Amino acid sequence: MVNRVRSMTTVPTDIVERGVALACRAPSYHNSQPWHWVADRDRLHLYLDPNRVVQTDFTQRQALISCGAVLDHLRVAMAAAGWETMIDRLPDPNHLEHLASIDFTETTVVTDGHRRRRSGPYFDGGFASETSMPALSEGVKPNRVPMRSITSAASFAIRQSGFTT
Repeated sequence: MVNRVRSMTTVPTDIVERGVALACRAPSYHNSQPWHWVADRDRLHLYLDPNRVVQTDFTQRQALISCGAVLDHLRVAMAAAGWETMIDRLPDPNHLEHLASIDFTETTVVTDGHRRRRSGPYFDGGFASETSMPALSEGVKPNRVPMRSITSAASFAIRQSGFTT
């Protein structure tokens, strides 16, 4: 088990309920929604619900991928509400259906940029402008997401080829 300094911040129940409701809109294998949420005094827990695993998913791989999607949706929903998530994956090696324990810390600043995905002043047709790259790079550092810049010429070529959505 990973030892972490846990937040003593209590998240209002309605915010957790709204975050979980939004998270549960995540796609799942055959819409099976094979997850089960449990909230206790200190944390939120995500479990695999074996009763909801599709019979054709013999290894439960698709169910686990579905649970990963719901966990990511929770992280995004809580960030939009002003809460950072600290996720402890597979916290109990003796209980493999316990997929994650989640702690929350209130963020000091929530901007429209935190709530926005692919629109706004940082983006132009799905690509970040060259002047916004430093700000975007800072935003993804906490999640260790690598960023690579696409030159204007390459961006134009990609747009012309029709590979953007």
